[in-house]
Amino acid sequence: MSNFHRAGRPRASVPSVHPRRVRGGVRPVSRDAARPAGWLGRAWVALMDAAAAEDARAEGLDYAKRGQTRRIEIEGGAVRGLVQGRSESAYSTAVGVERFSVERWEAVVAALAEQAMFSAKLLAGELPESVGATLRGAGAPLEPAGPGDVRTECSCDGGPWCKHACCLVFLLADRLEREPTLAFALRGLPADEVLERVRQRRQTAEGGGAAMPAYAAHVPGSADAQGAPLDACIERFWQAGAEVHELEFALDPPAVSHPLLRRLGASPFRESRLPMVGLLATCYEVIGAEARGEHAEAEPDATDGNDQRAD
Repeated sequence: MSNFHRAGRPRASVPSVHPRRVRGGVRPVSRDAARPAGWLGRAWVALMDAAAAEDARAEGLDYAKRGQTRRIEIEGGAVRGLVQGRSESAYSTAVGVERFSVERWEAVVAALAEQAMFSAKLLAGELPESVGATLRGAGAPLEPAGPGDVRTECSCDGGPWCKHACCLVFLLADRLEREPTLAFALRGLPADEVLERVRQRRQTAEGGGAAMPAYAAHVPGSADAQGAPLDACIERFWQAGAEVHELEFALDPPAVSHPLLRRLGASPFRESRLPMVGLLATCYEVIGAEARGEHAEAEPDATDGNDQRAD
């Protein structure tokens, strides 16, 4: 696949004959994919209108409506898909924007944390245009500012704005109609992570202190301990060692629920019928509750020198 091209208006492409039919391809859900109702979708389509040739846009819309995209995913600053054209194999196509830097994400979190309503909207999966205006004012717009802010790539070598790239933009705009918070993922962070950072910042501001880690294990003397290089202990890497009994674990519930699941993000098994994340969350809650209960029962014995439990 070629490197990303800086998007600009290409030469008009040659209209193609009907592409190979795709069964079960990705199609727009909205009735008029060319005119999105939401502000994010409108911004993307307007950008494409300014950059792509008219016939490329028309064929891209036709491809989108026909369901010529075999697969589409949005992550890591880009929307990527396999778009089937006339060739036997589908074209690998991507349209991306610049990921936010650490400083920009700090500006995003600070701006969103100032108003509780923003957190409530994000929690409900909504992203009103007022949030977009606030982030633009903070120097971190979610929507691309113009064609120069967008990068494209496609294995068809038809220029930066081929019909396959246009097809992806129509599908992206349609997806943003239903899941507007995917705009955060396009800039580098999933919406759940952004919302968690906003919560932590609000809690810190209201409590007047520093943010607390979700989980902090303590090993006595670990501050001064120096670990051996990996190549020096590779043979015993999976052995716990006698020091494992000196570990001290916090058995109270963490300040942030399910910290491990939050760090991992959304389940990769998106087509599974089982709510994987929900099932794991329930398992962790049950195991944690039993562990805390057993610890509470064993605690009196820990202060008694004689073990009075029956064999």
